[in-house]
Amino acid sequence: MLTREYAGLALTWQRITPGDTVTKVSSGVWKYVEYTLNFDSGSTAVAAGDVIVGATSGATAIVLELGTLTGGTWAGGDAAGPLRIKSVCGTFQNSENLNYAANANFATVDGTASECTNDYAYKGLIAKGLLAVAETQAQRIMFDANGGKPDQTSDLGIGLRAGYSIMICDGQNMANLYTVDATSGSTGSLICVGFF
Repeated sequence: MLTREYAGLALTWQRITPGDTVTKVSSGVWKYVEYTLNFDSGSTAVAAGDVIVGATSGATAIVLELGTLTGGTWAGGDAAGPLRIKSVCGTFQNSENLNYAANANFATVDGTASECTNDYAYKGLIAKGLLAVAETQAQRIMFDANGGKPDQTSDLGIGLRAGYSIMICDGQNMANLYTVDATSGSTGSLICVGFF
């Protein structure tokens, strides 16, 4: 008999493309935090659910809300205002271009992302579970509570074939999840989804 357990709401996300570099899951995936990121030089409005990417830093986040413009217009290419974001992975750099979907350079970062101080649902909660899915190529993962890392040469860690997944349900193990492509030179990715 197959038993299914409700994992909670899928609220956070990250795609890790480690290559041959052992890479750790972002804390923005296993801990729920919302941020404000200001922008200027905006030419195309984003919408809730869009994934934004810093053109220089490679930082990513999911847009929760486009705030009221504080200056300029989208049509004029000088829109300025705040974005409310979550699932922040990496650090957005001041003055770098922001991209989303097919819209390259839709705006420019104005400052740095700052954690929202007001109360909001799930604030600071640790995920009930973290789903890790090997997307296109096999991954070697490790979530040792002591921070052990997977290794391509010695095969240290758990081999996760493409299309396979694992649910990690301990906060310390989620915080210590590392991944690397199982085979040197491959171009795999690990999708991580936090359930709250």
